[in-house]
Amino acid sequence: PPPINGDQKLRVNLSIAIFNIVEINELKDSIQIKMKITRSWFDSQLTYQNLLKQRTNSLSPKDIDRVWIPSNPFENIVHMDKMIKTDQRDLLLIVPSADFAHSLADNTYIHNTQLFQGDQNHLHYERQFTVEWLCEYHMAWFPFDTQSCTMQFRNDQDSVDLLPAEVSYSGPMELPQHIVREIKICSAVIQGDQGVIVEIILTRPLFSSFITTTLPTGILIIISQMAATFSKEYLDMVIQVNLTVLLVLAT
Repeated sequence: PPPINGDQKLRVNLSIAIFNIVEINELKDSIQIKMKITRSWFDSQLTYQNLLKQRTNSLSPKDIDRVWIPSNPFENIVHMDKMIKTDQRDLLLIVPSADFAHSLADNTYIHNTQLFQGDQNHLHYERQFTVEWLCEYHMAWFPFDTQSCTMQFRNDQDSVDLLPAEVSYSGPMELPQHIVREIKICSAVIQGDQGVIVEIILTRPLFSSFITTTLPTGILIIISQMAATFSKEYLDMVIQVNLTVLLVLAT
């Protein structure tokens, strides 16, 4: 579709709704996310008939195949099989303008028909996926580390201006081993092309790390040091205690 309102490119707004962070795998350098991708744009080549003001105006699967839909490849995934479509069907909606501007069709139409121009009523396309994204984890400051994982959407169409609209997260903020600190969306250059990046900032619950790691380790070290005071009288016992402590710390 051609651009509108004097723009040089067709504006496509990209919104991301993250439902849940399914898995964080630091060994595989990946993060699995269930999400909904929404694209919104105007198509001045289309004219719609008899839209409803207070109800959903959805297109049938047959009509969806006839409408141009922007494509935005997922950049930081290993393979397409890491992008799994959910059971939720795709939705292509026509959202009427706020003033519900329309015109009446002429006598060539059999029935009374309201016509809505495509450059005034935008298209709204929704798809849901579960995607395994690549994420490089830096563990040098564990358990005080802060991790940044991204979802990268590249614009591969020169006639399109891909713009970040909004990002939302409806899952739990406290995960088993991480805390979702912040999620933001912004424009970026990806492999030389324009694109949009969603960044997820993760930290760790320090109290949980203290209870499960620091405190048990400290107790074992204290036990080892206390056993050393009996080394002259009970050397065999001291050796067994120290070996047990080493095995526990190693595992």
